[in-house]
Amino acid sequence: SFREFFGDTDTSSTYFKSQLSSQNRKEFSQPKEKLFELDGRLLPVEDSERVMAYIHKIHMTPEFINTFGVHWTHYAKMKFIGETYTTFIDRLCIPVYDEQHKLCNMIGRDFTEKQKHKELYPIGSTTDVFFNWNNINLSREIILVEGAKSLIRLWSMGIKNVVSSFGASLGKNQI
Repeated sequence: SFREFFGDTDTSSTYFKSQLSSQNRKEFSQPKEKLFELDGRLLPVEDSERVMAYIHKIHMTPEFINTFGVHWTHYAKMKFIGETYTTFIDRLCIPVYDEQHKLCNMIGRDFTEKQKHKELYPIGSTTDVFFNWNNINLSREIILVEGAKSLIRLWSMGIKNVVSSFGASLGKNQI
């Protein structure tokens, strides 16, 4: 069954939906206002051998997939309300939340390794937050890495108190 968590659907577009294929999938809270729009489908990673091969190659664990709600799309257009669409073709889709657990970004990681851009983000999203900040234990040492792929690798080794800055430069909200 599909769980809708960004407003009601209407006939002109489909709002961000996720098929929860496992009882361990992360449950999402539904905001009162629509923040994010999706025209297309997000699918469970288990539905594609090609996606699973890539996930294995980059050492993404089932725990990571369940914790972050990772899905994939063959073709989808995504946007934050009020912005223009960004087209995701053959991408892993990894939601990013801020410290209030509000969706603020969607990482679109190329699993074909043939596209010009390894990662895409919907127009209107922010990279001025740390990826995984909403899961951090502030009483422990925090490891900062540059990209999501490095964070995924550390998770595969059991190191989970880690954040990604989305690049070599820090934004004003990250300092």
